[in-house]
Amino acid sequence: MVTTKGDSMKVRSMSVLCGRVLAVVLGFAALAAGQQFPPLTRSNFTSSVPQGFGDRQNSWPWSMEWFNGSLYVGTFRSADCVYTLGNGVYPPADTDVSCPLDPNTLALQAEIWSWTPATNAWNRVFQSPQDLLIPGTTNQYVARDIGYRGMRVFTESGGTLAFYVSGCSSKTLHPGLPGGRLLRSTDGLTFAPVPQHPGTLLGNLGNPCFRGSAIYNGKFYIIATSSLNSEGVLLEASNPQLGDNAFRVVSPPNMAVSEVASYNGFLYVTATGASGFSVSKTSATGTPPYAFTGVMVNAGYSTSATPNVRALSLHEFNGSLYVGGLSTSFKNGGSELFRIHADDTWDLIVGQSRNTPVGMKTALSGYGPGFNWLFNISFERMEVFDGRLYLGTFDSSDAFHAYNNPTFQNLVRPQMGFDLWVTTDGARFSRVDGQGFGDLFNQGVRTLKATPNGLFVGAANWFYGLQIWRGIP
Repeated sequence: MVTTKGDSMKVRSMSVLCGRVLAVVLGFAALAAGQQFPPLTRSNFTSSVPQGFGDRQNSWPWSMEWFNGSLYVGTFRSADCVYTLGNGVYPPADTDVSCPLDPNTLALQAEIWSWTPATNAWNRVFQSPQDLLIPGTTNQYVARDIGYRGMRVFTESGGTLAFYVSGCSSKTLHPGLPGGRLLRSTDGLTFAPVPQHPGTLLGNLGNPCFRGSAIYNGKFYIIATSSLNSEGVLLEASNPQLGDNAFRVVSPPNMAVSEVASYNGFLYVTATGASGFSVSKTSATGTPPYAFTGVMVNAGYSTSATPNVRALSLHEFNGSLYVGGLSTSFKNGGSELFRIHADDTWDLIVGQSRNTPVGMKTALSGYGPGFNWLFNISFERMEVFDGRLYLGTFDSSDAFHAYNNPTFQNLVRPQMGFDLWVTTDGARFSRVDGQGFGDLFNQGVRTLKATPNGLFVGAANWFYGLQIWRGIP
């Protein structure tokens, strides 16, 4: 068959027309689903700041929040130095990590940075004071806050819109020092700790760290942990700005709370357990400790010998609550993802299919633990942007970059770096990127925040400093 130039032009014109018709159809479908744009791809993301805000010791963007028309990021300082010191091994052997020989000279002053759309500029608005004398020394001092782990905007009883930041101290590294602080701001420029006087509940807790928080029925809830990187007790306050005895413990004594969220008229929490994490809910009424009703146990009746022991992310999407698990090691397999419905029935979305007392649970996404990558040991953060759910992982394979084993590196290197996934229906997932946005040292998506100016991704990188990426449709 001979094709003429005119025939080719007709075919090309028809292809263009069909493409335009398809785009219009897909566009109407997206609008009908509450979406304005196609899902973000890797090409939609650009780097937003110099790495580490110009300082490699700004290891993780540990928290992120939108407040008064600006984006705020709280940093965790010298992460690998801190963790190895806490484990009794110092300095780290990895040559891509920079730690001083004397751990008392670690640069641990946590910082808060803000980005304003009008100027497209980042500014450091707060840095922790360094005024705590290290026990056993005469002239060496450490920062009051070494990391800011959580952020929450709360409307106080008088109508004031306040910004609360969860602080972590170096108490686990230097026993005898004060615990974590809870900072408050009303303008995003000046931050002050809420009162924690000795003799009061908040003053006597001595918890090294505050972490996740939630708002429920007009009250402020926050987790006070027993160590720098662990679970703890759930606190409640109607007037958190008062600090001290305005807070009270509302979780039962045997509950090790990891995460908290408001959903479907209840307060949901995840709790750590050796047989797998659990999910419970409460109406937060009556006399504390509140009564909690179990929703999930043993990481969804996991049949694994090493189930996900924690769940670090909770996020509502399309009327359901999504729960992202954490595995303690790649040797234990990857993370699993669950979906809880309003009637507290639940689905397994990502993970190992299994038979349970409540019926067969098959991974609806078709993916096994970690999206079929055992080094994805944590589903760190989830966020809804433009009607879709985005999920970021923590990929532990970065730890093997320094091993002088070419065979192993050839197997692992192609997928080093965090994953970012997206779903429109909550079950079928597509991978936005699987290589840490081009940097194998980008371990995890530590923060995700949807804003009127795009989706921001905060990448944890304890080797050369955090990265902030902005996704614009």
